[in-house]
Amino acid sequence: MPIAPKALRRPRSTVVSALPATVLSFVLALVASLVFGAAMSACSSSSAASCTSAGCPKGDACIDDGDGPRCLRVCTSQSQCTGGTFCNDGQPQSWCVASTLEVTRGTGQWSTSCSPTGGMNDNPACDSADNFLCYGASPTDATAFCTYFDCLYDGDCPGGWSCATINEAPNVDTVSRSFGATRTACLPRQYCASCKLDHDCSPAPDGSQEHCVGQGTPGGGFCAPQCATSSDCALDATCAPQWGVCAALRCTADADCQANGSAQVCVAGACQRTCSADSDCPASNGMPQHCAVGSTGKACAAQACSSDDDCPPTLGTFQHCNAGGCTPECGSDADCDPGANDQVCIPLSVCTPRAGSCEGSGLFCSPCRSDADCAAGGGFCVVSTYSKERFCSQPVQNGTCSSTTGPPPGGCPSIPTGASAQVVACTSTVTDFAPTNQCIGEVTFGTAQGMTQFDPGCWAQNR
Repeated sequence: MPIAPKALRRPRSTVVSALPATVLSFVLALVASLVFGAAMSACSSSSAASCTSAGCPKGDACIDDGDGPRCLRVCTSQSQCTGGTFCNDGQPQSWCVASTLEVTRGTGQWSTSCSPTGGMNDNPACDSADNFLCYGASPTDATAFCTYFDCLYDGDCPGGWSCATINEAPNVDTVSRSFGATRTACLPRQYCASCKLDHDCSPAPDGSQEHCVGQGTPGGGFCAPQCATSSDCALDATCAPQWGVCAALRCTADADCQANGSAQVCVAGACQRTCSADSDCPASNGMPQHCAVGSTGKACAAQACSSDDDCPPTLGTFQHCNAGGCTPECGSDADCDPGANDQVCIPLSVCTPRAGSCEGSGLFCSPCRSDADCAAGGGFCVVSTYSKERFCSQPVQNGTCSSTTGPPPGGCPSIPTGASAQVVACTSTVTDFAPTNQCIGEVTFGTAQGMTQFDPGCWAQNR
């Protein structure tokens, strides 16, 4: 979803999503043009104003946000922005901007747990008066939470969330699948959500750090959790090296660290320099270190971080956040703190879609998030029962699907090159994932009574 023009803020009583799509587009374009145009013309007099970062309050910097240079709160994470604001994707510095939706803060809003038994609308846990409803995948979803529905922009949502297009159902009221009906809701940005910088992505459900990768590729950047092996990823994703980064040399004894003259010792399986004060810690990879308290005592550590956005370049090299510390990219061990001989170059890997992208063309087996992503091919966004993979179906051609013989000759597309699907099937009746006469891919997921079992899937790993 788009970010609203900076000057446009919608009061919570605005109800424009109920308008027909053509009228809605015209109204939004007109309002944005009038408001944004007025803001642009009004800022001409203030653009000559000057400020200096040295004269700004602590934590602020002098930034020209389009209304002229002024002191603004800078940020590298969403936690640095107060309620009602979020950390934008400004470059080379991001800053806190106001949400495009005006909502009086109260109970029953963002992330508040809600019982599915209370229903989607008028759930007692949610602030339904302000259009906060209970979001969940089914009537038994124990992780259901309150969120704002019918958003228009990512800026309507908290930092680290986006205005996502979702299928109407299933939801906390029904397991029955809707087909073709979609709406929007603010949801945390997790695997495969669009992003521009790391701070756009929320931590993965298991707490793993997420990185924004794939910028500049078709479909743009997407959130991807850090991983060690493919078992850490969804079944339709694989753990792939993204960058080489410098890391402490692994060890089993002090001698492993001191073989090359290093003064480090082996602490918790890694070579570290013990310390009592910051002055005991030499620079590493061109950046200062500090004396940090760990589970085994004090040791020199790099700048702490929660995302790559916290890590400035060093010696002309990009840095990344790995295990809570900033570390530079590398091509070999020789790139890592060569004076100390205490680091090695290791791969930093993230979960990437086996399909090659998080959102495809809308044709058969293209990755999707909702039915809206499959409109180009006339299909629907199938959600796999087992792997939870989402991919587009496509209507059967030249006849109808038979429960005994499958699709008619030439009625379904071929399996895409590189896909994991073993067969192409079609639906002879309405199912909980697609209506009648839809071509779908199928992968295997084990055997039962000696017979191979199949599950909807195009790119998921066969089991």
